[in-house]
Amino acid sequence: MDYFKFKEFSIEQRGASCKVGTDGVLLGAWAEVSDAKNILDVGAGTGLITIMMAQRNAQARIDAVEIDKQAVEQACRNILASPWNERIHLVNSDFLSLDSGVGKYDLIVSNPPFFEDSLKSPDERRNKARHSDSLPQAALLKQAAKLLSNRGIISVVLPFNISEKFIREANKTGFFLRRQLNVSPYPYKPYNRALLEFSRIEVEVDSGKLYICEAASGDYSQSYRLLTRDFYLKF
Repeated sequence: MDYFKFKEFSIEQRGASCKVGTDGVLLGAWAEVSDAKNILDVGAGTGLITIMMAQRNAQARIDAVEIDKQAVEQACRNILASPWNERIHLVNSDFLSLDSGVGKYDLIVSNPPFFEDSLKSPDERRNKARHSDSLPQAALLKQAAKLLSNRGIISVVLPFNISEKFIREANKTGFFLRRQLNVSPYPYKPYNRALLEFSRIEVEVDSGKLYICEAASGDYSQSYRLLTRDFYLKF
């Protein structure tokens, strides 16, 4: 599918190394954006999460960084076509060399590359988007620590099976887990994704679980509908 249409914007994804998927929509809908004035999306891809941030927060300035030049060109088209383009600034850069021009960020969001020691595709662009050697977890967290305000938060979506490792790495960098949502396709399936939120302030962790579909009907669950209803046309 060359385009994915949401309620208030569309995403052109022809030739994208990573097309619109559940991971990005989950993070874009779940991340806590209400108090953020400056938001950074790390690894913008098609611009999906960036645009979702703009839709959910009517005042924030949103910066987005993407290392792949072709992805930047595509994300730029999607951002310019959105109703919130005046508040979004897209940069073609390696996140690890990014220097914030607007001060510290209140929120950093990322659907980072996560494959480790796995077979790579012949497509180098896809490898960069999906394999963690292009943006190791420790490096991502250390750079986020430099760019995040003292009371800022960082939110990511990851495979469930590496979430504990990421939490330990975050702790080493001075971040504490605040919220965690474990996601499964069905109630009878194991968790396959985790949404994680961190800050520098240690608090009691708010943990939850989400099933994408109901076991009996196979239809989307009410919880998933409620989380994503501002975006998906079908909800």
